[in-house]
Amino acid sequence: MKIALLAVLQLCFATVYGQSITYSSRIVDSENNPVAFATIQETGTKNAVQSNENGTFTLKSDNRNAEIQISFVGYETKNIQAVNGKIPATIQLSTSDQLLDQVVVTALGIERNRQSLGSSVTKISTKELNEVPLTNLVNSLAGQIAGVQVTNGSSGVGSSSRIVIRGENSLSGSNQPLFV
Repeated sequence: MKIALLAVLQLCFATVYGQSITYSSRIVDSENNPVAFATIQETGTKNAVQSNENGTFTLKSDNRNAEIQISFVGYETKNIQAVNGKIPATIQLSTSDQLLDQVVVTALGIERNRQSLGSSVTKISTKELNEVPLTNLVNSLAGQIAGVQVTNGSSGVGSSSRIVIRGENSLSGSNQPLFV
């Protein structure tokens, strides 16, 4: 009788502790705006998800006290310790500009380290843009970047400018720049 009762209790505990836990939360920045497509990973495992465009995520785990790491480019990585299957409903990330100089977004939207690119990367600081104040930001780029030709509009002050990168032709027929 005692053995049967003990076996039933073990089965109950195994059922309770063997269930997967669902962690759900919303990731926001310091201004309470959602952080879309942040990476959420259970520390020490390959269990990971991304937040959606509203900053919300759902992560399933077998660990009731999992440590969850949240990371996104431009923000400091944050670790959250779950307690009995619970995490805060809202998680706020702090901005960090330390790593932004190391990431380059290419024309195809692929993020790479600056050193790993086979092509040249030009960086223009705000100081260089402000040295010669112009009415149009695009006109400030003239003469600053190799291979970039800036042509002012013909209708005078306030007209649009044209930017051509490395010649008049491209595979898609458009040489419009990507502003990041």
